[in-house]
Amino acid sequence: LGRRVLAMAYRKVEGASANSILSGSKNNDRNKLQRESIERRLTLCGFLVLDCPLKHDSKSVITELKKSGHDVVMITGDAVLTAAEVARQVGLTPKRGKQYELQKKEMVAKETADDIL
Repeated sequence: LGRRVLAMAYRKVEGASANSILSGSKNNDRNKLQRESIERRLTLCGFLVLDCPLKHDSKSVITELKKSGHDVVMITGDAVLTAAEVARQVGLTPKRGKQYELQKKEMVAKETADDIL
């Protein structure tokens, strides 16, 4: 856990298709290619695994923040298991306590609005 894995794939694109893809960001009205149409018929060529180590002092900084009375939380867009492993490594995961996984942006906006009000 704690690694980023990217699938690497390719396909040969020629002529009008290549021009549409390359100019799509310049002229969105003319070339509205959906992600699915760009990513279809790909040939998988492998995986790229990136190690994203924590900074050496992360755990001690979080420990000091907790000791000084701060509530420390983690908000991330990582996969649930990746986030749980990082939280465990830095001492954020309590033996007993609440852990939430939010799935939708609307939930985050509502929770934030409720906390502000």
